[in-house]
Amino acid sequence: MMTEQAIIVAKNLSKWYGDVRGVLGVNVEIPKGITGLVGSNAAGKTTLLHLMAGLLRPSQGDVFVLGENAFQGTQFRRQLGLCPQKEALYQNITVLEFVSILTELHGFSPKEARRRAIEAIEKVRISHKIHQKIETLSKGMRQCAKLAQAIAHNPDILLLDEVLTGCDPLVKHHLKELFQEMAK
Repeated sequence: MMTEQAIIVAKNLSKWYGDVRGVLGVNVEIPKGITGLVGSNAAGKTTLLHLMAGLLRPSQGDVFVLGENAFQGTQFRRQLGLCPQKEALYQNITVLEFVSILTELHGFSPKEARRRAIEAIEKVRISHKIHQKIETLSKGMRQCAKLAQAIAHNPDILLLDEVLTGCDPLVKHHLKELFQEMAK
């Protein structure tokens, strides 16, 4: 199913939304490291990431993450961090509460989840916003909060969808450096 080097493998992967093609016949092996998806708007990048995360069932073909079928498997999810493009944030809680709650869902005790949340929030450099409610944050700061929840459990794989959108140039530079450091 997977070559020794590949952590994600797609085989003849397709997804249709009625008559609309989201992804058609993708065959790819993604190794460890940093891999980017480049394409025009509506090219299927988000659909492909959602298929890889197991959030969507393929219309055809398969995708394997760490050797498990992404739609049927469960173990790989503990090793996966997802920062989606869409705003899926709880607006009336603080950054710390948001990251802590989602880290607890990965199986950590509340105390350990809070410790990891604080560490992740520091990594994305929004410690000064830690006690602010999500609804008060700028787009770039919300992106950083989403990224913090994606990395707090120290995943082996990060799926990032348009994570730099809305971030200022300094934040973009820092996050690119963070991704390179994490990829090592």
